[in-house]
Amino acid sequence: MAAGAYGLCPGPVRRSPTVPPISEPIETARRIAAIGPRPPCSDAERRAAVLLRDALRARGRPAARIEPAWVRPGVPALHALLCLLGVAGSVAAASGAPAVGLGLLAAALVLLAADLGGLPPVARAILPRRATQCVVAEPPRIPPGARVRLIVTAPLDSRPGGIAHRPAALEAAARRALGGHLSSPAALLVACLALLCGLAAARVAGEDGAWLGPVALAPTIALLIGAASYADLATARAPDPGADPHAGAAAVALALTEELDRRPPPGLAVELVLAGASEAGGLGLRAYVRARRRLARPEELAVLAVAPCGAGPPAFHLTEGRLWPRRLHPAMIAAARDTAAGEPGLGAQPVRRGRSDALAARLARWPALGVGAILPRRPPATLDPEALAAVLALCRGIAARLDVEVRT
Repeated sequence: MAAGAYGLCPGPVRRSPTVPPISEPIETARRIAAIGPRPPCSDAERRAAVLLRDALRARGRPAARIEPAWVRPGVPALHALLCLLGVAGSVAAASGAPAVGLGLLAAALVLLAADLGGLPPVARAILPRRATQCVVAEPPRIPPGARVRLIVTAPLDSRPGGIAHRPAALEAAARRALGGHLSSPAALLVACLALLCGLAAARVAGEDGAWLGPVALAPTIALLIGAASYADLATARAPDPGADPHAGAAAVALALTEELDRRPPPGLAVELVLAGASEAGGLGLRAYVRARRRLARPEELAVLAVAPCGAGPPAFHLTEGRLWPRRLHPAMIAAARDTAAGEPGLGAQPVRRGRSDALAARLARWPALGVGAILPRRPPATLDPEALAAVLALCRGIAARLDVEVRT
């Protein structure tokens, strides 16, 4: 891997300032959680950014800064509107206007699939722009032999409460039982729209069988339920019940960066990015990636995205994506597997269709891996220090193995 395209050419070595002892992740997580709910692009999210920027400056990253970005975070409201558009198309198709219904259904299908699948989000153009931010802490010094920049990232915001999030643990358990092949609820809504498009096309072609109405009823009801769930998410203000796993993720990322600052891996330059609007589709990290995409070569980068954690055994993601799963970087998955095999006491497990900001980097063809924890069936009342320590140990092992691979 050649160095230099992303600022990795070693120059004059700068001495790292004296830093205090490495902070415990649980203490950092509690300080973040004390801010309260942090919806994407909110004042609370900005307060968390200031808190963590100041913490980084006090702990050996004096150049830590906040990078603002303008994004369109109203994703739940948009998806609710697209579900209702699909319902309107189904009703129109069954009411004697199949061509109109097919047009409405096709528009809803294409726009929702594009938004969920990581394609250019055309539908978001109708949403208002709001400011989010990323806390960016570049390495205080770059080891002379560093050939890869390891970007450690975690969310600044937290997930708002809502009925759509309540069965998340049950969904995760069902996905594990099915070997990771359970589709996401959003993908099921896309499938409902596709089915209704097929039925409307049959009506346009002249089919008028009595079976069309009963077959269209179930997917239409599913779209109504989806619209109600998304509307609930769009208006929710209270946090999820229990602990704040997003705060746990940010705390683990901060602790990992501190450890790697203390013992810099010779082959890696470690950068920390705490991204806002993570729950709005990773918009904060997408803005960070977009600003650097032309300056970076993928072979000089590795993104380690810490997903919400704080309870349950650690996990690393094989695939991510709400509509169709995208496989994460094979070399980073191999490093995670080696870590899990070398430290069986961690109980780290691979999972499919994980959720982290790794997908935002992967869409730009950057090597990326998501690391988090397997959700318990019931949300914990408090964060578990041992669970945070286990995720930190998994991240530490992955970084060590990437360093060895880079230097060999």
